[in-house]
Amino acid sequence: MDSEQSPPTPPTTARSAGRAFAAFHIHNYPWLFTNVMAGSAARWLETLAQGWLILELTNSPFWVGTAAGFRGLGAILFALPSGAALDRFDRRKLLMLARGINVLLGVIVGVLIVTGHEQLWHLLTASMFTGITQAIQVPARHTITYDLGAPSDFLTPTPPTSLRSALRGPPGLPWVGSW
Repeated sequence: MDSEQSPPTPPTTARSAGRAFAAFHIHNYPWLFTNVMAGSAARWLETLAQGWLILELTNSPFWVGTAAGFRGLGAILFALPSGAALDRFDRRKLLMLARGINVLLGVIVGVLIVTGHEQLWHLLTASMFTGITQAIQVPARHTITYDLGAPSDFLTPTPPTSLRSALRGPPGLPWVGSW
């Protein structure tokens, strides 16, 4: 062993923190991060409003849970086909398509509510399709995160992505009025 070699210096806290958020220096990552945060807030609001509306229509917590179950069922049933599609086609276009379908569902349900024609089956169907679009969006967002950077940047989007996930959960609940 050569006595002139010095041991490698551990990274400083400032350098580690800078590396943790280096993904924000990738050209489109801040846009993706902002889009995902806004989409998450919209999903929380949608879930809250839909549950409230179903409770108003049926006065039954069973149907509120059933709507959530339909959303989960759509996501589970379409997880494998969505993953295969994301591997074969342009992820960005599929993500935009899924977001567009969510907007269309929101407009349709909104028109039904404004015109007074909403029924339980409308909301259950919308829940199922929302689950299907989530089966596309969740893996698409995760893979697009890594598509934005160079291979050397593969680990840098992880801390902000984890932060984004943490903010979507209980800390974000007061923003949507459910805490």
